[in-house]
Amino acid sequence: PSRKRPRSHRKIVSNSPRQDLAVAATSAGYLLAMPVAELPELGRGRGQKIIQLPPRERQDPGGERVKLLAAVGPEQCLVLYTAQTHRRLGFRELREDYLGKRGQRGRKLSQSWRGFTDYAVRER
Repeated sequence: PSRKRPRSHRKIVSNSPRQDLAVAATSAGYLLAMPVAELPELGRGRGQKIIQLPPRERQDPGGERVKLLAAVGPEQCLVLYTAQTHRRLGFRELREDYLGKRGQRGRKLSQSWRGFTDYAVRER
């Protein structure tokens, strides 16, 4: 029987790691984009620190968690959904407004988008 991976074990699948951005967001509304090529490949299932979470929040069962982890290419956009509407973040906007180094905290999304309920990566 196949075993389902826990939510904490997510993979970033990229067709062109030299161009694509890895995008991560937390439940508190922080968003960080970084080049996929900068993510080291670790062996034996060891995890990576993609985005900074406060230590207290990590230990709290209801605390801040990683809510989004995806790869976005130059011809794609990230779509965030709320209950009533959606917002498209293009590759250029992600690169200009949310680009940072792996392990940083990221930038806060605007107030109305911090509680997004779903996301998708789509072609432009």
